[in-house]
Amino acid sequence: MRVPRTVEPDILLTRPRALIMARAGVMTLATLFALAFDRGWPVDPMWEIWISPLGFLTVLGLFYVTTGLALLAERRQAGRRLRLAIFLLDVPLVTALVHLTGGIESQFVVLYLFLILVGGLVLADRSGLVLGTASAGTYGLLLLAEATGWLAPVRYGGEEPRTLGAHGADLARIGALAVLPVMGIVAGTCGRLLSERQTLLKAAAREIDRARLDTEFVLSQLGSGVLSLDGGNRILHFNRAAGEILGLDPMDVIGRPPQVLGPGAEGFISWIEAAKRGGAPLLRQAAEVVTADGRTVPLGMTGSRTGEQGLIVVFQDLTAALREEAERARKEKLAAIGGLVAGITHEMRNCVKPIAGSLDVLLQEPGFSGQERRLIELAARECQRLGRFVQALLDYGRVTPLVLEPVDLGDLLNDVGELTRVAAGEEVVVTVEVSREAVGVIALIDREPLKQVLLNLAQNALEAMAGGKGRLRLALDCIGMPQERHAVLRVIDSGPGVPEELRDRIFEPFFTTKPGGTGFGLAIAAGIVERHGGTIELGSSPAGSGACFEVHLPELSGLAVASAAAAEHQNP
Repeated sequence: MRVPRTVEPDILLTRPRALIMARAGVMTLATLFALAFDRGWPVDPMWEIWISPLGFLTVLGLFYVTTGLALLAERRQAGRRLRLAIFLLDVPLVTALVHLTGGIESQFVVLYLFLILVGGLVLADRSGLVLGTASAGTYGLLLLAEATGWLAPVRYGGEEPRTLGAHGADLARIGALAVLPVMGIVAGTCGRLLSERQTLLKAAAREIDRARLDTEFVLSQLGSGVLSLDGGNRILHFNRAAGEILGLDPMDVIGRPPQVLGPGAEGFISWIEAAKRGGAPLLRQAAEVVTADGRTVPLGMTGSRTGEQGLIVVFQDLTAALREEAERARKEKLAAIGGLVAGITHEMRNCVKPIAGSLDVLLQEPGFSGQERRLIELAARECQRLGRFVQALLDYGRVTPLVLEPVDLGDLLNDVGELTRVAAGEEVVVTVEVSREAVGVIALIDREPLKQVLLNLAQNALEAMAGGKGRLRLALDCIGMPQERHAVLRVIDSGPGVPEELRDRIFEPFFTTKPGGTGFGLAIAAGIVERHGGTIELGSSPAGSGACFEVHLPELSGLAVASAAAAEHQNP
């Protein structure tokens, strides 16, 4: 919606080009009126018929010349003195027009006032006084020249020419000439005041534009969505982050009501309208929207009422925050389980060892055979299985200090690949891929525990592909900005993959889908990676089938590499 633009009169008065053109227009009208009312021409001799019209046209032409010079000087920002000199050229032209229209009887003396007013407003300060003084002096000289006979008076409008006399009216007219310098002072002062105000207005406009640009820049850089509405329920601001969160183009939203956010944002829209009326809390509210591309986005928003029914809303996509909260809760749960497991494990181990030892002794006795011996062997095997389970519990609950050192992840992945090829045999093709960006990537890790994590992931992949040929890829990549790059180690198989309903449980302790599995392999791997400051997750397989486990580790900066190398050199 376009807002009508209003222009104040004093702003118009400070536009020099408009005033200069207005001056030329007034002079043109005055000259045409002078020609129209000059109808008392003498006809003898004939050549006098052309004297008066030719004089008017000559004066008008010179007015156009001075107008062009004034516009040129204004365009090129000429100095004040040069522009004043151009305006002073108009004084004799006005005087010539007064002379041609009857001298002391001329009604066009008021053009002096117009000339002084325009010059004072355009040039300001003392220029008005100079023009007023010049006009008064030139007009006085004209009357004196006509009275003394030095300049013949001109008959105008059919009236006989008259010169300055000694009666009171003429003397009062001469005394009134003092008004012209005073008018010049007033016009110059007004011009200066208007010029100063115009300068202040321009400065204020620049500040407003700068503030608006700064505000728009800040809003565009915010990571949170910002939406503001005016009293007419129209959206005034809708920044880039808001468009990304809601899947909308800001240009399609601004200037329209909140309903433009779409039917999937009904809860959000309802809260906005209630908040504008004061019928809903403003702080720390939540809503869920469905974007145009089908995404379900949980929002956290805070509002602030402004003016009459105006509202500013700041909102964020809570997807990452909720995921982090769930991950934190999971880690706390696992930590609690780990503490409980440590206590239970010691008690179980103390019970299992005597039982297993006693069964071994009984198996060595020759008196047990047949059914009795099979029962003892069964109990011994179960004790061994229980022992492995207890050991897995101990490994899960044990937290050993990490021995961190700079490790080339490409070399580590090649070692894992060699060991995996031996375990895979000829049925599974094992490849190692290191991207160009990841060549020479160094991470500060404990080599052996992390190597064991990758070997366990590879072993799980081989077991998933058991019974047929397959392909196992070990890949290393480096992603992220230069200041925040991190390495990604991937173990990708061509097996059946992980069912969707199990994806959120595979890293939980005691959870397993393998017969005889303990359910601690992936939980232990996740704990080791997290202690390195990284994450482990189940990604999507590039081929669309199989499983892809990703280990994300922070890359070691060049400064840290240099420091670590220096420390190793000092302590070989």
